[in-house]
Amino acid sequence: MPVLEIELLPDFGFESESIESVRKKYSGFGISLFKLIEDCHEEVYGCLAFYRSTTHQKNDVYAVCSCNNYSCAIQLDPDTEVICLWNKTVRTEITSWSENPEHEALEFLLENLACST
Repeated sequence: MPVLEIELLPDFGFESESIESVRKKYSGFGISLFKLIEDCHEEVYGCLAFYRSTTHQKNDVYAVCSCNNYSCAIQLDPDTEVICLWNKTVRTEITSWSENPEHEALEFLLENLACST
């Protein structure tokens, strides 16, 4: 795992996984965010690396976006229905209370986390 990615992920054990593996195991809250990123911002989607925790929160989906020396992380938590987005300086959580959580998450990612190329 590249250094930027390690610094952003929680202090858990992680293994890489493919988006296909993510889609097979997870159909819960927020999963359409990745399709939205792929459809609207292919250059950002191409920078995503997907992970699963081997120690804690094993049902969650983790992704790290590394583009042009910037990194941010995305976590989908099915138990609390929250999309977490963060980098080293800013963090937000978008819940099912949002009218359109995936669009709100994408907007936050592009405007606040410097992932667009």
